[in-house]
Amino acid sequence: MRLLYGFLGVAFALALVLYPLLAVTFPEGAPPGFNGAPGAPGGNCTSCHFSFPLNSGTGSVSISAPETFTPGDTLTFTVAVDNTTEPLPDGFGPRQGFEVSVQVGEEIVGTLVIADTINTQFAGMDTSYVTHTFEGNQVAEWTVQWVAPADSVAPDAVTIYAAGNAGNGGQSFFGDYIYTDSTVVAKRTVATEGEAAPLAARIAAVYPNPFASAATVAYTLDRPMPVAVTLYDGLGRAVRVLAEGARGAGPHEVRLAAGGLPAGVYFVEVRTEVGSEVRPVTLVR
Repeated sequence: MRLLYGFLGVAFALALVLYPLLAVTFPEGAPPGFNGAPGAPGGNCTSCHFSFPLNSGTGSVSISAPETFTPGDTLTFTVAVDNTTEPLPDGFGPRQGFEVSVQVGEEIVGTLVIADTINTQFAGMDTSYVTHTFEGNQVAEWTVQWVAPADSVAPDAVTIYAAGNAGNGGQSFFGDYIYTDSTVVAKRTVATEGEAAPLAARIAAVYPNPFASAATVAYTLDRPMPVAVTLYDGLGRAVRVLAEGARGAGPHEVRLAAGGLPAGVYFVEVRTEVGSEVRPVTLVR
């Protein structure tokens, strides 16, 4: 028993020494895979910053990116954290952090580039994620670059996923709010001579496809207009209206839930006053 108490005492002493070290590690950048994206190894940062539920505060994280990307070119975007936490009296003032990736479903696509070597870095040795540096922990907006895949392998659309930490500067995992955001960027299509101009509304992607429980329909509008997103079965019968009403220009997403639908091939239609586009999707059980 005396040996057990001695062991526990040593463990407790080590915890007292290591906890402050751990508490100041993440200000130097988040570990890879903690940005809330599908399939992200860490999920989101609430697994460590566990004071509050995800997206429960009054702040936010936001992504500002172009609506389209050109295959093979570099896309520049920004991630910003709105930190509304109250700093502790004996703390260092508000601190912010982030982590970001570019994906199609659970798959990392393209190549991230460190555009700001002072405030951003790769997450550990994993170049799939970009996060803040120690210096970048003291700013609230970061610039990131992404090189799109070549045209032959470029997807119709990618999603930028980001998690942001709005901290109170207390050098611990407590008192921090974690937020997540995502935005879809569609592949740019250029009409050549003799070809029709791109559709005013187009489906950028339906993923995952096939799907088992839910899929995401990503579409873009080149101008504000009424739109209807409808699901049809293999016989051409409308089985579900996924979205309907006026939408602004740019990328949009709508969720397709599998509940109540039998397995099989379906068709998603995005229809506007100037035309429509259809994409097949397969439901598996």
